[in-house]
Amino acid sequence: MIHRTGLWRVGVGRADRPLAHTSFLVLAAILSIAACVTGESPAPTVEPTRTIEAAGTRIRATAFSPDGSLLAAADDAGTLLLYDTISWTATQVPASELGSVSSLAFSPDGSLLAVGSYFTPLRAGVVSCMSLAQARALWMRPVHTRQVENVVFSPDGRFIVSCSQDGTARLWEARSGSAVLVLDRSPYTFNAAAFSPDGSSLATAVWRSVVLWDTSTGEEVGALGDHDGVVLTAVYSPDGRLLASGGRDNIVTVWDMSSGARTLALEGHTSAVNFVRFSPDGRLLASASQDATVIIWEASTGRPIHVLRAHVGAVSSVSFSPDGNWIATSSSDRRISLWALDRMDMRNHAPVARFTWTRSQQDSSLLHASRVLWLFDASSSYDPDGEIVEYAWDWNSDGEFSIVTHLPLAGHRFAETGSHRVTLRVTDAWGATGDVSQVVVLEGRRLPEAAFSWTPIDPNLGESVGFVDESQAGQGSLQDWSWDFGDGNTSRDRAPFHAYTQKGTYTVRLTVTTDDGLTATTTRHVTVKNLPPQAAFSFNQDLEVGDRSLVILGVVITFDASQSRDPDGEIVDYSWNLGDGTTAQGHLVTHVYTQEGTYRVHLTITDDDGSTGTSEHEIRVVPGGGGGPG
Repeated sequence: MIHRTGLWRVGVGRADRPLAHTSFLVLAAILSIAACVTGESPAPTVEPTRTIEAAGTRIRATAFSPDGSLLAAADDAGTLLLYDTISWTATQVPASELGSVSSLAFSPDGSLLAVGSYFTPLRAGVVSCMSLAQARALWMRPVHTRQVENVVFSPDGRFIVSCSQDGTARLWEARSGSAVLVLDRSPYTFNAAAFSPDGSSLATAVWRSVVLWDTSTGEEVGALGDHDGVVLTAVYSPDGRLLASGGRDNIVTVWDMSSGARTLALEGHTSAVNFVRFSPDGRLLASASQDATVIIWEASTGRPIHVLRAHVGAVSSVSFSPDGNWIATSSSDRRISLWALDRMDMRNHAPVARFTWTRSQQDSSLLHASRVLWLFDASSSYDPDGEIVEYAWDWNSDGEFSIVTHLPLAGHRFAETGSHRVTLRVTDAWGATGDVSQVVVLEGRRLPEAAFSWTPIDPNLGESVGFVDESQAGQGSLQDWSWDFGDGNTSRDRAPFHAYTQKGTYTVRLTVTTDDGLTATTTRHVTVKNLPPQAAFSFNQDLEVGDRSLVILGVVITFDASQSRDPDGEIVDYSWNLGDGTTAQGHLVTHVYTQEGTYRVHLTITDDDGSTGTSEHEIRVVPGGGGGPG
């Protein structure tokens, strides 16, 4: 009903703990945040850039407009304010019977503002859609029987979803307010909803799971769980690859939406997580908690970057400005706090590259550089504020990184002795790089290298093949050549000839030996082709004149192809075209011509490898009694 796209099904994703590759980071996050709540904070605490004191009751909802020019805020008394983000002056939006506002959402084009609330006199959860240009409500629907917890727009702006404590989530046409769809999970509360960026999937926080729905059919297609507490919030990353959720287990959980697996479990809050949001570029994740703090995490690693402490009551919402430069938080302390990210130390520090090298143990006795395997170890490299995700090696420092790996170990065999400048480049999770170059001095001699060619390149069966040695001696001289032609035959000649007696593909091996006993071996594949069959046939004739054979009209003629042969197999088919529209099969056929004239007889034979051979002969049919060609 929203997008007619293919169904994106995500199974139930369960994980007891974070994945192994992030466990150390998460453990560090746990320890650092546990320290910060007791006053020993490795993640710096910063002061808000601006604080707005609201005149009314607690502020549960804030939202930036898509162009970033407005910040909408609403409180429990139904006051709806729009703040100009340049002057920070407020304009109150006229509205009636909003009640206690719990959620705000701008449409993608910024023209509409969805409001979710509870109106006590009617004992109803109210969904409203405000036109900002007309400064009025386009429609209001008191349809939920309990508080509306969350409202969100679909990515194309056509629809609004409202989530309620009454156990339902409802889909509305944004402009008209027409009801489109009802999702029912009674008696469990729908606490939050989030559309995937392409609009094909809707994630909802219901009880202890994030339930996924197909937006085109309204069918439930999966769930992410189980959480250890009620899930209060859920949101997709901007690229749709991740989903973050939080709730009364005090944990921020990050899910991989391609697999449904839990990738991070971020522990740091001491009370329920009320709200999570990704930054517009997806690099940051902010979580707001009942413990009056907001934590900013590095989304890819779970590293805590900052703890925002300005509120004295539960933080109910957190919003990033569209340009990613501001964070707005609201709280039960009736304050809106604004934080300028460019004034925080959000910089990603480049990783530091380091490496050592050594011979592998199995090659330690060899003095010849091209045979020695050198092991390079970059495990001493580090990232001061994250983790290294990629190691790239340039063995000659020529700008060509020939090995790129996620592990700090690599091996390489150098073809030449002497000095080699090796460069290592390490990359962190945010794409910052660090380089280091060191000179590796290799001693020893260059080994021989075996190589050869042959003609003809595609020989026929029985054809003499000439092999040409193209080996290099390194720093010695070649003394011996050992050939294995792959069919049981060998040679010690430098340039041997060999004919194969069976068709097929053969592995030819050449081993060369130098005057000081060093050897090198190479193999190549030679394919010997099938020889085509040779077609021939004879027939009884009455007279031969020149290159024509004369036969008598009405006389039985026998065509015999037994002279045909296949030099390397057998003939499996004989096909005849007798020239008068008649065809036949077999090596021996008979035929009577019913009209005089000249006919060209054509024979095609096929061997057991599918190759063919042909032969043809011209005959003339004349009336009985002879007479010659006329």
